[in-house]
Amino acid sequence: MTALLQRLGDLESALERERIDPAPFAAALARIRAHLETYAKLETELLGHATVTYPRHLVEGAEVESLEDLADRERRRLELDRHETGLMEVLDREGLKVYRVHFPAGAGLEGLFLFDPDIGPVLVVDAGLPRRDADLVFARLYGIFLLDTDPYRIRLARPAGADTDRQAERGFEFAAALLVGRRPLLAYLTALGWSEGQPVTSGAVEQMAVYFDVRPRTILARILTLGLPVAGLAESLQAEGPAGAAGSGGPPAPAQPAAPETVLPERFVRLALEAHARGALSLARLARALETDEVGAQRLAARFRLEDAASPGTGDGAS
Repeated sequence: MTALLQRLGDLESALERERIDPAPFAAALARIRAHLETYAKLETELLGHATVTYPRHLVEGAEVESLEDLADRERRRLELDRHETGLMEVLDREGLKVYRVHFPAGAGLEGLFLFDPDIGPVLVVDAGLPRRDADLVFARLYGIFLLDTDPYRIRLARPAGADTDRQAERGFEFAAALLVGRRPLLAYLTALGWSEGQPVTSGAVEQMAVYFDVRPRTILARILTLGLPVAGLAESLQAEGPAGAAGSGGPPAPAQPAAPETVLPERFVRLALEAHARGALSLARLARALETDEVGAQRLAARFRLEDAASPGTGDGAS
């Protein structure tokens, strides 16, 4: 009988099962565990329990008619069409535990999902990915949270082309549908002068990528899932390159600042600051929780006021 790998302590075994050597991930996994254990402890001390969030359609007993319908409902409910913030921040507000940590370069992993019964749902994404690429991975992991519920187990998000099973394909389809709505996409195409039956041009793909704030590959995936023809598909893919970088024929991409080692969710930061303000967390422990030094922790603590802290809970615990 195959072991069900779902807990925080099962991460190495989950990597090995997918033929990924866990040794290069030792530092990243240690950071993930330390962060989540601190997170659950803060929630227990301040809220009385760790936050365990479940998909809203399961809580409400609603039927999921199709992947497209589910993605459309979630995009509207999360108000993603406003393009005001990254998906990590949106899912953080939903009560999901989100975290970004650097994975080893070239190790073949972009993110992971787990639902530890004692900690709740966790979505971790490589901190080395640019924000738009990270959004796509978070969308894939959110799809796992919504769809792969029976039973929950550790799932890995590998780069496009590295996965060949149907579940991985479905994850990409859901992510593209979540980030780019069918109606807004068709409305934008129509405004460009496109009509049904015509191929979508590479120029339209580039314009929509800017408008929807996603990678051109995400637009291409969305167009193909809707069954629309694309003119110059191979050229469009080649121009962007395997990692979404600019092609050699265009101007060089501007230098990007180095990504931080980790990215902490706002809800966790507020919990830690509240615990410190209430005397439940020393400055040294606050610094460790926020992955900074004591000077940086003191600077953040000095700006925090208990009356400014709305309840860090998330309402009814459903998504």
